Amino acid sequence: MSERNYDINGTMNLVIVAGNVGKYINFDTKNGRSYCQFDIATQKAFRDKSGEKREITSWIKCVAFGPVAENISAHAKQGSKVLVRGELTSSLFEKGDVKVHTMSVNVSSFQFMSPLSKEEKQTVGEEQPEDGSAIDPKPDDGDDLPF
Repeated sequence: MSERNYDINGTMNLVIVAGNVGKYINFDTKNGRSYCQFDIATQKAFRDKSGEKREITSWIKCVAFGPVAENISAHAKQGSKVLVRGELTSSLFEKGDVKVHTMSVNVSSFQFMSPLSKEEKQTVGEEQPEDGSAIDPKPDDGDDLPF
């Protein structure tokens, strides 16, 4: 693991969420540091007591900073299937006379889980063949191995 998600006492705070990006991606810069806030929807299907199929959608708040925030805000859109990795953070604030406790994922990395469109590939710089296969460079024949 390249990043440290555990402390000296052996505890760990690591969250991995896969789902669809919600409607709004709020990107801004504060004190020279870029950040974005967005939600990810996850679904769980189950059968209720009567045997009828039900689905529950959970919305997970996410926040990202720096280059990660810039990439998410530039390339993700509503409905994009993504996987995010980060730490669970909590905050407490007062809204009027009520104390509000929130939890969110502080995103350290993300990846798209669905193929990018042609337009997205061009903006990201990942031009690939239309059939979805990767461009394979000259096959390695092993001639440059020292043994």
